Amino acid sequence: MVGRLVSHFRIDRELGRGGMGVVYLAEDLRLGRRVALKVLPPEAAADAQRRSRFEQEARVAAALNHPSIATVYELARVGDDLCIIFEYVEGPNLRQVLRAGTPSLENTLQLATEIAHALSAAHAAGVVHRDLKPENVILSKNGPAKVLDFGLARFTEPALDGATIAVTVPGTIVGTVAYMSPEQLETRTVDHRSDIFSFGVMLYECAAGEHPFGGDSTASTIARILTAEPKALIPPELDRIVRKCLRKRCEERYQSVLDLAVDLENLKKGSSVPSTHDDTPSLFHGLRRSFRVFGACGKSIWFSPWLSLLSASFSPG
Repeated sequence: MVGRLVSHFRIDRELGRGGMGVVYLAEDLRLGRRVALKVLPPEAAADAQRRSRFEQEARVAAALNHPSIATVYELARVGDDLCIIFEYVEGPNLRQVLRAGTPSLENTLQLATEIAHALSAAHAAGVVHRDLKPENVILSKNGPAKVLDFGLARFTEPALDGATIAVTVPGTIVGTVAYMSPEQLETRTVDHRSDIFSFGVMLYECAAGEHPFGGDSTASTIARILTAEPKALIPPELDRIVRKCLRKRCEERYQSVLDLAVDLENLKKGSSVPSTHDDTPSLFHGLRRSFRVFGACGKSIWFSPWLSLLSASFSPG
């Protein structure tokens, strides 16, 4: 595909691939801009369910207008290929960031607030993401963090005109196991509070540098999600917020992402770490300056040179 013209888009290189398609960096020859082009290959397009999910992803993301959600430009069929053309977000994904070190409290709270507001916009439109994970969050170089990949999204109400509701086959698990809520793992009906659980898992990883329920196998991770409690976090208020996200019963979690965002904002204001949000255009720049890793004897050290090594990335979902 590299070097090929797809309509008026010239494909430059592959950015990533997954079960829902292959994502390429492409040049829009009409408008002179870089875009991300997600392709559902012909063999996948022949599967009615996969084609439906792919088309739904485009419709869902296109209907969500928020600075922390990647913008979809169009859904196009070119020959035998079905393509989604959307905003190219330059910067590392959250998984790459976490592999490099543990973000400072300040940066963790800033990132969490940006993601929370993106989820709030989706939930207000009746959309549950269902696959929130570090690979699906990009730390934009020139703006706020971006949530992407709505390929597994589900509608909780008919909020989007003309949208098709994807039906999950009973008894199947859809998503990424390590970030699923208990109700997802038990194949029960999910709503926006399932995303809040997944959000809590990511927030814990940013704060602690490890997964709250990580096991030696998929089965042990599932068992821990369903029964175990994570180790305590510091500061205590962050621990309280994360634990409320990670309640096993959805009725005991935050009932709204807006309520969660308010608690995060209040913690940011009360943090002893001075905020740099007003003088930096994005979280990307704050992360470049302030990552914490743990060296020998448990001492903390700060470093920054890793970030220049990270290339632009995109998760295809």
